[in-house]
Amino acid sequence: MNVEGIVHDEVDRKILSVIFSLEMQVMFNGYALENIVLHNCVPGASIPYEQYIDSLGLKGHENFMVRAAMSGRMIDQEEKIIDRPVEEYYKEFYNEQVSRIFENAPKRKGADEETSITSFKYGLKEYLEGLYPIFVEILSMNVRPTFFELLAELTEKSKRVYNIAMMTKFISAIKIKKLRQGSRVDRYISKIIYRSVYLERLIKPYKGHYLLANSNTESLDYKLALLSCFMFCTSENEKLFELKIKRWEERKSLLTNER
Repeated sequence: MNVEGIVHDEVDRKILSVIFSLEMQVMFNGYALENIVLHNCVPGASIPYEQYIDSLGLKGHENFMVRAAMSGRMIDQEEKIIDRPVEEYYKEFYNEQVSRIFENAPKRKGADEETSITSFKYGLKEYLEGLYPIFVEILSMNVRPTFFELLAELTEKSKRVYNIAMMTKFISAIKIKKLRQGSRVDRYISKIIYRSVYLERLIKPYKGHYLLANSNTESLDYKLALLSCFMFCTSENEKLFELKIKRWEERKSLLTNER
């Protein structure tokens, strides 16, 4: 190989190293955050590097990644999760998720998106603040999923992300666009590959179409459908959160029946 070719290869390698290292930082810190939230680990714990590489689908790219680049919002220079109250991680994850779901909703100026729930207009801020305690209760549910329960939809990550995006579009439209109960919602539902049981409760088939069966955003079914749109780095964590929602609803139903 001539000198020019060697130089070009080295430049390409450096570019790839920067790209993969940045991707690793984002993915590692995002994965660490959701693992804390789901009680898979605790603040202060060391990051299992090889496990994260496997779980995030980065196997084979290690030669292009600078390991030290993993430190970020959640991970410190010693490859440990930054030791701060778990409640702060709950709020950060929740804020990120609802900000994504309602990214097109009107917002007040000066909202501090980094440290508090995004300040949306027209009652949405208060609505999401009211939903937060349910989210925290759901996280506290102790579930012991079986191997088969963790076998979430075996789809590629790109398909999972697309599916959540389509569910999100429908759920946010009910709240923001105030879709009318009984209206046809085929344009939303036809694009969703996998519908959570909570989203299913909001619709009903009718003569080859889908109608909005529940437009009440104060209903528990809508709130759980909204929470089921939260996005996770892996299908395992996505399924684990879904099982926590299921356990919380079962427990709430049991307590209600005992009264």
